[in-house]
Amino acid sequence: MKRTLHLILPIIFTAFTFMSTAAYSSGEMLQTVHETKLLVFETAASFHKYQGSEGDPTNRKLIDENVITLKNSLTSVENLLAELSLDEDKNSLKKNWKSLSKNLSIALAAIKRSGFAELQVIDSYLRTSDAIISVLDISYEQIKNTTGYKVPPVVQDLRDLTITMERMTAMYIERANSQFGAVSRSDQEDADTIDTLAARFSKNLEKLKSSTPTTSDLSDRIIKIQTKWGFLEKSFLNYTERTVPYLVTKFGSQITKELNDMANQLENG
Repeated sequence: MKRTLHLILPIIFTAFTFMSTAAYSSGEMLQTVHETKLLVFETAASFHKYQGSEGDPTNRKLIDENVITLKNSLTSVENLLAELSLDEDKNSLKKNWKSLSKNLSIALAAIKRSGFAELQVIDSYLRTSDAIISVLDISYEQIKNTTGYKVPPVVQDLRDLTITMERMTAMYIERANSQFGAVSRSDQEDADTIDTLAARFSKNLEKLKSSTPTTSDLSDRIIKIQTKWGFLEKSFLNYTERTVPYLVTKFGSQITKELNDMANQLENG
């Protein structure tokens, strides 16, 4: 009997581990990866604020908090990828984080010391930040393929909206706080502009509203988000004119949180 248990227990443990991973994969894995992407953009926006304030300690506290949160979140993603034997993605994420952390530390030290950092250092940080987003995009799809989990279409639509919002907010804050109006990045010539992203956000938010039954709670929440978006849309569409980074940060963060909360609640049932 003892020998039988000795043989069976490892099998039970393995099966339990697989079921735990599978259960965790039914939404939470992808939520973790998605929210890590949002943190990458949020950290970039915090960096630009600190740069624009020429080293204000209050803004430094914010970026430091973001970096700690991002590091922990990336570690969680790495652990998930290791569980699924997605070692290539895990190693790529680890490598890019090491580079990002190094470049960011150099930039933050320079800003604290003299009020600004060299454009080459900032460029390296931002390009590595973009690289992490790319790895997380790939990891998101790899997790879906490996687990066989299908994200509900409305959940994916909501997540896509949050990414668009955080991406254009980071770009807006970058432009508003840069020494030269915008940081030049050699590999970004073909990237979407802020106004292009704003038009896309408006279109997709309206599309989501139109496809949602008016009697549902989701419809009411989308309408409230549209109202907040109304305060920001012109600022994004006319980003080359007078900038209002405080309003963009405040309402943009609220919109992202509300959209993401809706996605998580729908996915978790």
